[in-house]
Amino acid sequence: MKTNKNRPFLAHHAGLLAAVPAALLLAFAINGRAQSQFYMMTSDGYGFSSLNGATNWNNGLAPSAGNTYYVTNNFTMRTPADNNAHIFAGNALYLELVPKGRNY
Repeated sequence: MKTNKNRPFLAHHAGLLAAVPAALLLAFAINGRAQSQFYMMTSDGYGFSSLNGATNWNNGLAPSAGNTYYVTNNFTMRTPADNNAHIFAGNALYLELVPKGRNY
């Protein structure tokens, strides 16, 4: 069988080059998902904790990886009352601190 050494690189590797964009798109779909932002809707009541619970988040779900959470409007976020160490499951937790005695 005769091989053509003068065949252009792109024509010779067309199948491989067609697969590269599909692979990049798949990699982005797996690793590049957009982060979501969620806000606390009200303060935690006695016996409830939004640190690891779904009670007061605007999406109705407990904090999870890949998401950012905000506690604003002078809301109170309680920690679980079980005396155990807990790790926040979201990517970030932002607390808006309002100086005592000031109303906004």
